[in-house]
Amino acid sequence: MIRRVIRASFYLAVIVSLALLAGAGWAWARSFEQSDRVSWRNDRGWRAIYSARGHLVVDVTLADHSKSSDLHGPRYERQDPYPPYSWLDLICSTPGARIERLEWGGFAWWAQRRPDGTTHATLVAPFWSVMGLTAVLPMSWAGGVGWRRWRRGRARADRCAVCGYDLRATPGRCPECGTVPTGVPSESSSTFRC
Repeated sequence: MIRRVIRASFYLAVIVSLALLAGAGWAWARSFEQSDRVSWRNDRGWRAIYSARGHLVVDVTLADHSKSSDLHGPRYERQDPYPPYSWLDLICSTPGARIERLEWGGFAWWAQRRPDGTTHATLVAPFWSVMGLTAVLPMSWAGGVGWRRWRRGRARADRCAVCGYDLRATPGRCPECGTVPTGVPSESSSTFRC
């Protein structure tokens, strides 16, 4: 029963991962024509996930927005495509603000922490990395299916159980590894008559 639940959970995860893989591929191709953004604002700040010319960008601002009148749940917007660079470069630095910036191979992390407690962070990842991450489960599933089929093919009656060599020409012993198939008498025990 537990194995069935684990197997069903794995298959469900593979299906979800395939859907995410297809969605990431679609968003990657579309990101060069337009930027799709989902954002929401509550009393604790602003969050957004959007595409920007081959990249997935996650923006988070943690601040006190309890007095703001522009609070909203998830909202979808379309915009012209733009490069995946943070608008932190455009913000005037507040005295005492700490700015972090890491960039490598298309990945980036920018963060600004102000003395008043406001924090803005941006994470940028290329879509190829998102697709690679979402492809792990489907690839492991496909590899497992391929492995099982390969093992079943090797376990056929006319194949060596150890190395998979075709034994139709030499059914008494595998010429590749020397294994004697089960149920077949060895050459030394067989009697030859003239």
